[in-house]
Amino acid sequence: MLLTRMLAGAILIHEALYIFRDGLGYLTNCFLPTFGLRLGPRAHAWVHGGLMATCGALLFMPQAGWLQLTCLGFLSLVIASYSLRLSNHLILAWFMMLTLCLARGVEQMETFVSLGVQGLIVLTYFFAFLHKLNADYFSPERSCASQLVDFLCWDRGVHSPGLIRFLRGVGIYGTVLVEGALPLLLLFPPTRPLALGVGVLFHFSMALLGIVNFSSMMYAGLMAFVPEQALLDATAQVRALPPLVIGASCGFSLLVVWVLTPRHANRHCPYVMRAPAWLIQLGFGAGTALLLLGIGMLSWRSLEVPGWALLGSLEQGTLLTLWAAFLVNGLGPYLGFKTEFSFAMFSNLRCEPWRHLFIPGNWRLFQGPDYVRIAHIEGLPPVSTLQGDPGALLAHRVLSQPEAYRYTRYFLRESLSRLSRAMSPGHPLRVRYVDREGSHEVDGDTSGKLPGSRGGLPVNFFPFILPDDPEAPHSEQGTVLNGKERQLF
Repeated sequence: MLLTRMLAGAILIHEALYIFRDGLGYLTNCFLPTFGLRLGPRAHAWVHGGLMATCGALLFMPQAGWLQLTCLGFLSLVIASYSLRLSNHLILAWFMMLTLCLARGVEQMETFVSLGVQGLIVLTYFFAFLHKLNADYFSPERSCASQLVDFLCWDRGVHSPGLIRFLRGVGIYGTVLVEGALPLLLLFPPTRPLALGVGVLFHFSMALLGIVNFSSMMYAGLMAFVPEQALLDATAQVRALPPLVIGASCGFSLLVVWVLTPRHANRHCPYVMRAPAWLIQLGFGAGTALLLLGIGMLSWRSLEVPGWALLGSLEQGTLLTLWAAFLVNGLGPYLGFKTEFSFAMFSNLRCEPWRHLFIPGNWRLFQGPDYVRIAHIEGLPPVSTLQGDPGALLAHRVLSQPEAYRYTRYFLRESLSRLSRAMSPGHPLRVRYVDREGSHEVDGDTSGKLPGSRGGLPVNFFPFILPDDPEAPHSEQGTVLNGKERQLF
């Protein structure tokens, strides 16, 4: 099954790129885990290693049900212990792998998997479009699209104000147009070849900025719209093309990757190993060229196959339940219980202040996040004592700027605990912070709940910090202050 192989490959690309960026620390560090699963360095490395091993095995045995189930288990552990901010595409991967596991024993297994993943991809594009309908995203100064364009122009030496303004407009409005159109184009067989081509080109453009892991995940999902027979026919036609055509297509794609990929990618979080990351990006470019050649061979009639009616009522109910769970996850920002991993990708959607253009904030059913402000902090240890502990370094960096940020209780509690380990005896941290219930003081480590805490669940449902300035650009991708930083992490 090509979809299984592509999904396993996308997870491997995600893991590899983060290892190349952060080094082995990505495998061992566990700070502020998404669902509170705190693992020691060795256990954390074993979980990631198990995920990579099972994904590697799935490349050779994609139909092995026990491998799919094992992969889902390791992926669940990785997600639960994931530090700081969980990537959206790992949630999508989890639902896609769950679909593969649920299909075991279903008579029409291929139809079940195809329809299940198709629904997930359509919903993903819908949420990416819906979340962007907020004032911050359409602001040339605050929009994530503008920031990415400005970064690319700076990196590639483009200084023309007129050209930069034009590219900003393309980035902002072009992205909204594509993400709004793709769900509709994918729903109907006559427009699916166009949708597949536009989708691949769109995600290729994102990969040029370094977001190869998410783009490869979406490539896998898009292949769910191509029946197995149509895929085999297209592959045979591509192989029959003259070698010069294939070579020229791949060569042009590699040239685009080499020319446009930023040389200062992750300048605030530089790659530990840049060369192998380049190999992945170049390989992804060549794969994109072959994928586009294959899509060019498809006819819309080859994509028109019977589907929903072939499934029994139990299978239909299972898919509806799966989509409903995915829908609730994506609607989290409008229900008020989460914004993280809700597919608010580069959308600038923020919980405070709420600036969505069509969905009023008072529609949210839940109260939302409970951020605290630090009124006074003293006793932070010297940075030199924190080397080798990325979590402590991040905690020190943002806690030393209390005038700029607000913090979740989860982050404040874990940060104080992490920093306290580096404190000298008799010189504890002293913090006075303010929340909705008043002012509180903390001396030293806080291994339990913070004073005044209402529950204090160890989960990252909201960004762990929020800029205090409501005009500071912010999204789930990180916080930008004064235009000097593209991403905090």
